[in-house]
Amino acid sequence: MKKSQFLTEKDVCVLIPTYNRPGDIEKTANSLVKDGKPAKLIILDQSVNEETKKRISKISKNNKFVEYRHYDIKGKNIVLNYVLDELKKKYKLFFLIDDDVEVAKGFFKSVLNEFNNNEKTKGV
Repeated sequence: MKKSQFLTEKDVCVLIPTYNRPGDIEKTANSLVKDGKPAKLIILDQSVNEETKKRISKISKNNKFVEYRHYDIKGKNIVLNYVLDELKKKYKLFFLIDDDVEVAKGFFKSVLNEFNNNEKTKGV
């Protein structure tokens, strides 16, 4: 990227689709919250119960950048496309993360460093 487009965590929106995996998504969200503070972290829940909502509500209470959304739309890619279309003008960089991933310490810093220092980088 050009230096005039230097990205920080405040340019990042993290999207995590999930379906009936409240324990996994809770671990994933907690690992992201511990590593950094993106502008927005959105849980895209397609679960059939409210367990994910309950767990994410506990996390978002102390982390206002964490947002929970429930969708009755079937299909992870359909939901992602819908949300990306809605948010593409608001954020400069999107991280799409699976609901069973715990990120390593320094994740945000490493990815942003790659984008900011290698103009050929379009995705990681």
